[in-house]
Amino acid sequence: MASTKIGLITTSFVGYAKKFSINYELEGKMVKTARITLSIDHFDTDSDGRNETLKTDCFNYKKFPEIMILVTDPIPIDGKEHSIPAIMNLRGTDKPILVKVKAQRDGRKMTADITGIVSLANLEIPDPSILVAKVHDQVELKAHLEASE
Repeated sequence: MASTKIGLITTSFVGYAKKFSINYELEGKMVKTARITLSIDHFDTDSDGRNETLKTDCFNYKKFPEIMILVTDPIPIDGKEHSIPAIMNLRGTDKPILVKVKAQRDGRKMTADITGIVSLANLEIPDPSILVAKVHDQVELKAHLEASE
């Protein structure tokens, strides 16, 4: 995530979901459906003040403690990158997003790299900016997942 401080200095920060779950259904060489659930209380940006602002002001985590991403279109497990539509449930509202997924299998181990760009405004997330730091609207999502049978 990027921000601009007083319009002069641009900085960026990374946030991590330290607690999440993933459920998926395999069918042949495809992931038929997948659901990723993120615990907002376990988000970490390496800044206690920023964490609290994101959790309370942006995500209202006491009322909506999780973010869920649901993929119902098949994801080929072929080592190639595919654009896949998904639904992000955030603050109790479903919003369409587009993610790029590269899934592959090596024996009993499956990996998936997921990337995407989302707009805070399109997701109806309140702007977390403060006077000295303007947060950019476009946020990059990245995930690397591994699963073994």
